[in-house]
Formats: sequence, C-alpha cells, structure tokens
Amino acid sequence: MSWASHPTTEMPPNLTGTPGRHRARSRTVLAVAAVVLLVLLLVAAMFSPELFGWPPPATAPRALPPAEPTTPASADTATPSPTGTVSVSDSEALENEVVTLTNNERSTQGCDPLRLDDGLARAARAHSVDMATTGQFGHPGADGSGPADRMNAAGYDTGRGWAENIARGQDSAEAVMAAWMGSPDHRANILDCGLRALGVGAARSASGQLFWTQDFGRV
Repeated sequence: MSWASHPTTEMPPNLTGTPGRHRARSRTVLAVAAVVLLVLLLVAAMFSPELFGWPPPATAPRALPPAEPTTPASADTATPSPTGTVSVSDSEALENEVVTLTNNERSTQGCDPLRLDDGLARAARAHSVDMATTGQFGHPGADGSGPADRMNAAGYDTGRGWAENIARGQDSAEAVMAAWMGSPDHRANILDCGLRALGVGAARSASGQLFWTQDFGRV
C-alpha cells in the first residue's frame, strides 16, 4: 500500500453570503422597533390623563372670610361673592342659636343677657338677605345705607348707641360665634355690658353660603 498526498483547494469567502444578510435584517428590525416605539409614545401622549385634565389640578382650599368687625366709626370695604336668590327657610333656627350663644358668652363675663328686639331683628335679617342676594359683603347696604340707618328704619332708636357684627361663610351658629369671639372687635361688641338689645339675621345665598348679621342697641 502506498500513501500519496493530494493538494486541496480553498474557496474565497462569499461577501454576499449569510453573515451580511443577518446584519441587514438586524438594522431593519431596529428601525421598525424605533418606529413602533415612537407610535406608542405618541398614542400614550394623546390619551394621557394629564392631557385630558384628569385629575384636576390641586387647588388651595377656600379660606372662609373672616368675620367683619364694626363700630359706629368703622368703614369696611365690600367685597364680591356669589349672587342669587336667597333661601331663608332655616334662618330663624340659626338666628335663635346665635342669640343663645351670645348670651351664654355674656354670662361668663357677668353681663346681663341681651333682650331680643324685633326692630333690630328686622334690620339684621334684611341686611343678611341683602348681602346674600347682591353679593356685596360689608356694612354699607346695596342702597348705600349704614347700620344705624337700617336700624332706625326698622323702628329701633339708635340715639343712645349701636353696634353691628357681620360675617359670611361660617356654616353654623357655633362656627360664626367662634369666629366673632376670636376677633377682638367682634368680641368687644358681644361682651359690651352696656348693650341691652340684640337682633340677629342669617340668610343663605343661592350658592349655599351663609351671611350673618348681629345688630346691637343700648336701649
């Protein structure tokens, strides 16, 4: 047996063979994936809750306006509030509660209880209704009248002195009394032992906001 060697022939690599096709496919897949991702991002943006305004942007809670003090020399500036028709169906109960709470506060200071005066009550109710109806919050009435004008027109003689407290936004008799007692000027009116008579008015605007008036007299 004899052995013989035979030469082998090597073929040059095919530059257009399988490895090149794989790279081309990879680039195509990446391009398609990028397009799909872009489309998904655009769709997500279109249906984003923020784009539709949901949830609504947070807003600071509305602070209840402070009770407005008054003395005969005061001159408060009226500020606007929602207007509309007024419901006074619950006014009498609220007004009676304020009278009771006012006299309770006075008793702790040794003051005599205030008597409920019909004229002062009419003036106080009318002013609360006026504020709730017109949206003008202040001691001057929509017709330009002052507290003493309204009290006199309602039949109460203000010749010996008067005082008025107003407030808006407090949703109960307890809340408005707490606001008034927390204000030095209001507190001074409530605890003035020289005052003898009281009228209270409460009225609710169409938006549900309560407006309060206390009218005091010295006879």
